[in-house]
Amino acid sequence: MLNYDAVLVSLTGDVAMTYATIRTLEQRLAYVRKNVALQEQGLEIAEARWFSFDETRQMLKNNHPQGTTLPPPMSIAYQMLR
Repeated sequence: MLNYDAVLVSLTGDVAMTYATIRTLEQRLAYVRKNVALQEQGLEIAEARWFSFDETRQMLKNNHPQGTTLPPPMSIAYQMLR
C-alpha cells in the first residue's frame, strides 16, 4: 500500500506540473499572438506609400492607371481613406 500511495503522489505532482506548464505555454502563446498583430501593424505603417489626391480618387473609383488598388478593408490605411 505504501508503494501505491507514493506512485499516486508522484502522479498527482506530474499532473500538476504538466497543467502549470500548459497554462504557462498558453499565456506565452497569447503574448506571441498579440506581438505578431502589433508587428503587422508596424509593418503596414513602415511600408506605407503616399499618393496624391487625384491618385487616391482614381483608386476609390478602381480606375488608377497603374492598376493600384486600395488596401484591404481591415487595414488601418483603408479605414483612414474612408
